[in-house]
Amino acid sequence: MCFLRFCAVVIGLIIFVPFLACYGTPGYPGIPTARAADKLDSNTSSNHRFTDNSDGTVTDNLTGLIWLQNANVAGARNWTDALADVENLNRDGTMHGTSAGDKSKGGGHQNDWRLPNRSELSGLTDSSNNNPALPSGYARFFSGVQSDSYWSGDTLKGGIAYAWVVNLSDHGIMDTANKIETCYVWPVRAGK
Repeated sequence: MCFLRFCAVVIGLIIFVPFLACYGTPGYPGIPTARAADKLDSNTSSNHRFTDNSDGTVTDNLTGLIWLQNANVAGARNWTDALADVENLNRDGTMHGTSAGDKSKGGGHQNDWRLPNRSELSGLTDSSNNNPALPSGYARFFSGVQSDSYWSGDTLKGGIAYAWVVNLSDHGIMDTANKIETCYVWPVRAGK
């Protein structure tokens, strides 16, 4: 009987611990969403969450990440094309043949843009909002935001045909999409 209880506990931990690491619990934030992170710093209001850098980029003051101001330069793309778009953004400042508007390097573009990982992309959201699931006041800082799914740079473990996405039309839920599907591309780079 003791052995069965031990096995049940071990199996429960195998199933439950990865869930805690990804989603957190009230007592353990795990990978915090912006909503949880806002509670960690009560001085961060929606008015101070973002800074328009006046160069085609926006700084998230909560995470320190720098986002491309236009969240829809390339349109909906499959994952391979999304990676190529970010590569082009780093090389010549364009995505899918359209200028991305990044002038943050003395009038030129930066060359360290990437697809955000799923934590970064999820951290940008506010699950209390919907269509899009972004913090109140975001429209003063970002343009072209789509109430749809955005690609992360993370591939699903054990499922190389799928990548993680964040759906801004459904309270910012994290999901997966087949890499041949189309989702939007919102590049990010590390802060200063």
